[in-house]
Amino acid sequence: MNKMFKTLICLSVICLISPIIWADEVEEEINAGLTAYKAGEFSKAVESLEYAVGQIRQLKAQKIEILFPEPLEGWQAKEVESMAAGSMLFGGVISANRRYAKGSASVDINIATDNPMITFVSGMMSNPAMMTMAGKTGRTVKKIKGVNAVVEWDQDSSRGSIQTVVANKVMVAIEARNCSESEMLGYAEAIDYDEVEAFVSQ
Repeated sequence: MNKMFKTLICLSVICLISPIIWADEVEEEINAGLTAYKAGEFSKAVESLEYAVGQIRQLKAQKIEILFPEPLEGWQAKEVESMAAGSMLFGGVISANRRYAKGSASVDINIATDNPMITFVSGMMSNPAMMTMAGKTGRTVKKIKGVNAVVEWDQDSSRGSIQTVVANKVMVAIEARNCSESEMLGYAEAIDYDEVEAFVSQ
């Protein structure tokens, strides 16, 4: 067994057990926080518990990756990039982004929980006054697979965007460049919104 093969085996084992190790680390930090709290060491307790919460958000950010659709025919997809912001930054947003490309065309899909824009987008879809304002800026409200979405498309520049909110908790945003409107809508329709909603309850 050569050295490279041994290295690959070790990396594979690490990848398999890392979620377990991470989960144990979360439990250790929670217990450390409780111990510090009982001892009256409140600053230390806060530090340990905030660290545990951050690790849990990272674990959830990894799970969000399965919500992205496969690339449309003729397109290629890059790896999903996920992040989890702390509670002091953007309210603890859990977000992931994936780029799809075909030549000079690109479509970016972003899925985020607790996004500050959720209230604005939800209001735009439900408030008649805001919907009228949206219409004046080239935006329309459409239903995509049973979900209301704010759609914007500029035919001259072949650029557009789609924003929708699922279960009042998850925001799905799509940005398209140098492609057709049907391709942009195709990616919006390729998303399984039932799975997105199920993700919220996890």
